[in-house]
Amino acid sequence: MSPRFGDLPVAVQLFFGAHEKDETLLAHLFAPDAVITERARLFKGVASVAAWHRDYESRHPAHWFELLRFSQRGARQIRARVRVRGDFPASPLELMYSIEMRDHRIIAITVCDAPIKKQGRAT
Repeated sequence: MSPRFGDLPVAVQLFFGAHEKDETLLAHLFAPDAVITERARLFKGVASVAAWHRDYESRHPAHWFELLRFSQRGARQIRARVRVRGDFPASPLELMYSIEMRDHRIIAITVCDAPIKKQGRAT
């Protein structure tokens, strides 16, 4: 059976599934002290997360996410391999999201390129 976003915590489902993510929605999904790390760039706090999201949207317009697989350690730690497709030059991308939760809110996300598979194994 394919993994589904519906198998993940609600905040993570909305993070990947909501097309309109304004600062109000992000404030509900993320803890006030949330941190996002993407390719060596660091964003702290909801206002900074909202700025990161606006930048991400401008670099990846008209995009959608496909959950390829995920693992979860308790209710706090999630690792998800996601394919991002859309109207941008590098489409599709495969990214790894390491997500930490606290009290049903996202406290940290680290985004990096997914390892490339060779001969059935990730490198």
